[in-house]
Amino acid sequence: MLYSVLADISSVDESAVSLLRDRTEVFFSDKSTLRRKESVLAKAILCDILNKEFSLTDFTVLCEDNGKPYIHNSPLHFNLSHSGDYVFCLCGTERVGCDIQKQCEYRDKVAKRFFTEKEYGYLCGSKEKELDFTRIWTMKESILKFRGDGISGGLDSFDFSAFVKKDKFQAFGLEFTISVKGEYVMCVCSETDEIKSVQYDWQC
Repeated sequence: MLYSVLADISSVDESAVSLLRDRTEVFFSDKSTLRRKESVLAKAILCDILNKEFSLTDFTVLCEDNGKPYIHNSPLHFNLSHSGDYVFCLCGTERVGCDIQKQCEYRDKVAKRFFTEKEYGYLCGSKEKELDFTRIWTMKESILKFRGDGISGGLDSFDFSAFVKKDKFQAFGLEFTISVKGEYVMCVCSETDEIKSVQYDWQC
C-alpha cells in the first residue's frame, strides 16, 4: 500500500515554513535540501505520513550513491516532487517514484531531443500537445526516480508512446497511475497500484 498526498502550498507563509524546517531538519542528513520552501513542505508532509500511518517518529533519511533518498534501517519507501503551487508525496511499503509537472508551452526542440522517435511522432500529430507532452514527461520522470537515476538516466530510455492517454497501465514490469488536476499532471510509478489518497491540512 502507498499513501499519497497532494498539497497546495500557495498559502503557506514563510513563518510557517521556518517552523516546519526546524521541526523536520533533524530527520534529514542533507540539510541543503531544506533551503527551499517546496522542499521543506514536502519533507514536512513525509514526516507526518510516517508518523500518522506508520507510527515512525524517529528516523534518518540518507541518500544512495545515485542520490535517491531512503529511510535508514526501514522497509518503508518514499518519493517527493513539487511544481508550482503543489507538492506531491508518496510513502509506503513498496519502492516508488513520482512526479508532478505544471503544463507549459509545448517546445518542439525539447521533445525531439529528449523523447523517443515514437513519442515525438505522437506529439507531432497531437491536438493536445501541452497536455500530452506533460503526461509523457511525468511518466519518464517517475520511472527514473523509481530507479534512482533521475534525468541522468536518460529520458529516452523508455518509450511511453503507447500509453499517453492511459490513466493506469503496466509497463516495464511496473505499475503507472496518472492523474490530472487543473494545469497539473501527476504520475506514480511503483510495484503496486494500491494507492490511498490522504487529505492533508497544514499544522504549524
